Amino acid sequence: MITHEEGFSLWTPKDDPGYLDLPYAVVAHEMAHQWTVPYAHVEGAPVLSESLAWYYGMKVVEHARGREHLERLLSFMRQPHPYPPIRRGEPLLRGLDPYMSYRRGPFALFALSEYMGEERVNTALRRLVEKHGSGEPPLATTLDLYRELQAVTPDSFRPLLHDLFEVNTFWALEAEQVTAEQTQTGAWQVTLNVRARKVVVDEAGVETEVPMAEQVQVGVFGPTKEGQEELSEPLSVQMHRIRSGEQTITVTVPRKPHLAGIDPYHLLDWEEHDDDDNIAGVEIER
Repeated sequence: MITHEEGFSLWTPKDDPGYLDLPYAVVAHEMAHQWTVPYAHVEGAPVLSESLAWYYGMKVVEHARGREHLERLLSFMRQPHPYPPIRRGEPLLRGLDPYMSYRRGPFALFALSEYMGEERVNTALRRLVEKHGSGEPPLATTLDLYRELQAVTPDSFRPLLHDLFEVNTFWALEAEQVTAEQTQTGAWQVTLNVRARKVVVDEAGVETEVPMAEQVQVGVFGPTKEGQEELSEPLSVQMHRIRSGEQTITVTVPRKPHLAGIDPYHLLDWEEHDDDDNIAGVEIER
């Protein structure tokens, strides 16, 4: 049984291009609570409840409605309403507030699924349910979830897992300028000037900048489809090692580019801005 306010059942999604079927996503999330585990009422309890259910809901949307619809959902979830980003506070393993449980938690799990593969994350969650789904003591905590994630995470992604769960890490990634020039072979050489910053925030709200040297997606895209805000089919999306500060990245694509950027799907840089500074229009050089 899923309870809801009366108005929710009257919310009829439109068939317009680019429209988000949010009721579908919300019901998927509520159904997904059947695949979370009984949890101990300690720090991190809301993460085990809501973060897992929203991650499952996001995956249902992706597999049932497609990647474009998932991107609309993720864009909606990055908005500061009704859960504005909270920088100060406990890390995700001890998360108690709504932003941690309804936003940061599912974003972290989704980022892991993109970086190291959905099957690895699913394996960790399946093992969590197998070990703690009965509700017999000891009840599950986020430490149990973390141990299962650690068991499936390759060594190369252990630092990312640490940054997502053990400390309060924020990434700020920006595409400052993008230019492109057609080569003699007909391909296009795209040059991106990007800036990267990574900070860890403690419980008092003190930000400490830490060196960044990790793999981040860099994408190049053609024109956006008419009537839609999602990025078009990529001409290239590759991992590049990004370091703190300004740097230049060069990518070659087969067709004329329109947009390009760093972390284009916001796997790490979750905070929404008025303008998506991860993406920039491509200036064509003659």
